Amino acid sequence: MLRNYWKIAVRQLLKHKAFSLINLLGLSVGVACCLLLLLFIQHERSYDRFQEHGASLYRVNTLFTSADGVSHRMATTSPPIVMKMREELPEVANATRLVYPPGTPEHLLRHGDKMFLEQGGVLVDSTFFQLFTYQFLAGDPYTCLREPRSLVLTETIARKLFGDDLGLHQVVSVSDNGGAYDMQVTGIVAEPTQPTHLEARFFMSMNSTGLGEWITGMDEWAGQNFIHAYLTLQPGTTPEALEAKLPAFLNRHGADDFARAAIQKSLYLQPVHDIHLYSDFGGSSARIGYVYIMAAIAAFLLLIACINFMNLSTARAAQRASEVGIRKTMGAERGTLIRQFMGESLLLVGLAVVTGCLLADLLLPYFNHLTGQTLRLSVDAWLTYLLMLGGVLLVTGLLAGSYPALFLSSFNPIQVLKGRMHTSLSAGQLRRILVVFQFVVAIVLMAGVGIIFQQLHYIRQKNLGFASEARLVIPLRTHDASTHYPALREKLLHQTGVANVTGAVYVPGQLVLMDWRLYREGHSMEQAERVTYNEVDYEYLALMDIPLLAGRNFDRSRPTDSTELHIIVNEATLAAFGIPLDQAVGEHLKTDLAEGTESLEIIGVIRDYHQYSLHNAIDPLMLHLPSRRAFDQTVVALNTADVPQTLAALETAWKALNPDLPFEYSFLDENLGRLYEQDQRMGQIIGSFAGVAILISCLGLYGLSAYVAERRTKEIGVRKVLGANVQHLVVLLSKEFTILVLIAFVIATPLAWYALAQWLAGFAYPITLGPGIFLLAGLTALAIAWFTISYQSLRAALSNPVRSLRSE
Repeated sequence: MLRNYWKIAVRQLLKHKAFSLINLLGLSVGVACCLLLLLFIQHERSYDRFQEHGASLYRVNTLFTSADGVSHRMATTSPPIVMKMREELPEVANATRLVYPPGTPEHLLRHGDKMFLEQGGVLVDSTFFQLFTYQFLAGDPYTCLREPRSLVLTETIARKLFGDDLGLHQVVSVSDNGGAYDMQVTGIVAEPTQPTHLEARFFMSMNSTGLGEWITGMDEWAGQNFIHAYLTLQPGTTPEALEAKLPAFLNRHGADDFARAAIQKSLYLQPVHDIHLYSDFGGSSARIGYVYIMAAIAAFLLLIACINFMNLSTARAAQRASEVGIRKTMGAERGTLIRQFMGESLLLVGLAVVTGCLLADLLLPYFNHLTGQTLRLSVDAWLTYLLMLGGVLLVTGLLAGSYPALFLSSFNPIQVLKGRMHTSLSAGQLRRILVVFQFVVAIVLMAGVGIIFQQLHYIRQKNLGFASEARLVIPLRTHDASTHYPALREKLLHQTGVANVTGAVYVPGQLVLMDWRLYREGHSMEQAERVTYNEVDYEYLALMDIPLLAGRNFDRSRPTDSTELHIIVNEATLAAFGIPLDQAVGEHLKTDLAEGTESLEIIGVIRDYHQYSLHNAIDPLMLHLPSRRAFDQTVVALNTADVPQTLAALETAWKALNPDLPFEYSFLDENLGRLYEQDQRMGQIIGSFAGVAILISCLGLYGLSAYVAERRTKEIGVRKVLGANVQHLVVLLSKEFTILVLIAFVIATPLAWYALAQWLAGFAYPITLGPGIFLLAGLTALAIAWFTISYQSLRAALSNPVRSLRSE
């Protein structure tokens, strides 16, 4: 019996080659795209799943609530909090802290004649490797960070420094903008083979001199929230039980600090497994939304492919009616027929899955480029892939084959054998509904692509409030480089092609981590507002072309600008404090510190500019001259077309002052463009898969139009004999599909409008949704549909009516 079913299935595939090919191609493309998207989703969900203590490992996050009820969440907290929790709260099994040194994205590592800049340097407590799982190639995870100036390297960095000898117990010089320190290598760990949210590549002991010593000696509970704090819970303890104790714990230790700062501070726990997907701090969007979009696209593409299969299978039902009638007359039960037709469907789906796997492997490099990932079909994960393929095969086979099997097996044998078989009205209606659904998805995706790229174009064209063209950013990675800034500035100013040079701690596009809580004179900390601040050089406003609205700029001829707390504020600061522009200059803003009250005098007001991406509203910001720290960035304004020659001159000037430090630079406008990489990628992904959705839909339309043309052959012949012309017949045959696309447009427009409005809500400065892009998407879908069915329509309209009307 099975052998017989197999023969029939193969014969059907070979007999109707065109329809089989359309079905196979549509399903293969759908399966390939679904597999790629599932691979991406599986990668996104795998972050930190390898952590041995992951089930009980949490990050301590902070929630601030101001007097007016405004909340501000942070993924960090104050230095002493988590270690004190470990001491006092029995629910906490262990704890550790991790610090990305502020303003130091790269450290200079040096051993002998080997020297290079390296990202991912972090300060951690000695307990770090007791919470986080790393494979140690050398050293002891429990003791490697106990001693001051201990250093744990990843294998890649160790081999860059020491070659084949991993360098355990060797001394490495580590330099940042705080100074240079000799550290002893006490451990070597393998690079994580699975993804983690930690951007760490080498680990320095917290109990060291410099920043680590300052952190461990700090007893600030309200401010200085720059510590990433992690803890594990005791077995049987829930995070809710610990969170219930935290308000009293905070009040017990930090009541004075909170009262002085006039803030409400609370803590909550976030599972480490959720950090990558569910974090949305600093104005960034949680990646879970990105994953949901990918999952929806995968489901819709596979569903569209299945719809094609069902439509074409039921449309060709008449050709198998006699077979069904004879089988039923010979005693075949409906269940037997259902199993036969399901088997045929699973055979075709199985071929499509195999073809789809090969296609997915071919498309993987392009998909990686599209998503910015390094996904690969690893042999180690063969079981995962088999489960994914099995799931796709089962779901697709059942989804695509169930309705055709039920439909074909329901034919009445008496009616069929009398030649009176009619496909039910419901089958035709279902086909129309499914075609409408296909084009609803296609139109929504096309509209999404249009709006995303409109928003990105708006971002690129919007005046950000400063000049970014021809602005070169040179980072000052080490303490020596920061110290050499004045001399570097003078050297650079004398280079041909350089218009101006300035310095700053932060340049536009960088998250400003420094802030003060300030209040107006005559008020108190109860009315304080959070104001971010940036330390800049005298020429910063002129070089960045940020206009002054009132007052004056910093002036080198006025010594008090650098010795007293003179500040320049933006319009958002005036709005936060209710200060009129004409009364701003000379106004004092104050803050209460442990050592007393500080008073800052406003000497100028600048126009608001976008320090961050357009996802964020403009925050209150103040600028002042450097006080305790040096600049982290040098900004050079170029005025030459010969950029390579100017860069060579700048590198020469840099090497004269910093011979041991590589010359790095980036262009400010390119840095700003990277802020929207995720949005750009989403647009490209949706655009690519919108094209795939249209391709699969058109394959189905092509097959259905061929079926309709064949079914109406005699009608077309009669109409031609009666005088109908080709144009009339083409319109007649295309009319039904045109109506379906128009219905799809009516349904898709409000759905796309709602979804895109939700996406645009993530921008503080979105474009206005208008009807144009939706009309364009609908017209594009209609044009594509007409183009797809035109071949079959023209072929039928141009056919010889004598052949179609000739008696059999």
